[in-house]
Amino acid sequence: MFIRSVVKRKMPSNTTQNASVTLQAINPVISATVKVFETKLHSRASRRHLGPLLPGTRFFPLNAAIDLHGAVSGTICLSFSKRTASVAVARLLGMQANEIDDLHLDILCELANIISGAAKYELQQFEMRLTPPRIVRQIKLVEFPMGSIPLLVSFSSDIGPLMIAFGLVREGRTSALKPSRCTRSLSGLARGRSSRYADNDAAGLFP
Repeated sequence: MFIRSVVKRKMPSNTTQNASVTLQAINPVISATVKVFETKLHSRASRRHLGPLLPGTRFFPLNAAIDLHGAVSGTICLSFSKRTASVAVARLLGMQANEIDDLHLDILCELANIISGAAKYELQQFEMRLTPPRIVRQIKLVEFPMGSIPLLVSFSSDIGPLMIAFGLVREGRTSALKPSRCTRSLSGLARGRSSRYADNDAAGLFP
């Protein structure tokens, strides 16, 4: 089962500045993920894809989202397959579980918190603070700050795949969505309130 994302965007005049902020987060997000997988899960994570988050992107069923606020605001969402979640819990706690339960969800939130915190540390100039992570399990409309250009990076590892979507904007240049509005139901689409990204050739933008 996958969760299909729909990205809402209002293109501001300062798109270039906001895109630059998100681009600055690429290396911190990738390096934090690789390091956490290595030190906490004894697994080697390798980056597979990097590019714009496109309409209809298929996420895994288990997602942990965190909002960031400060000189820069944004959202980072980590998407785990059930296999990745199960093996991560087994390696961290030394126990097996056939069903995804509250313990799995707590562990996923903690992993999201650690990865986001490590990435934030490498972006200290923006003085960001993190909100507590939240689990997104149902089909949702994931919103990023207005004016951001969200990116998606995917990883492969011996414990399973992982995807991370993130978008940032400079506070004061454009309005970021409040945390409570970062996930909502797809019912808004029926009322025609969604504007979408035009498809981009990700391979042409990123190596």
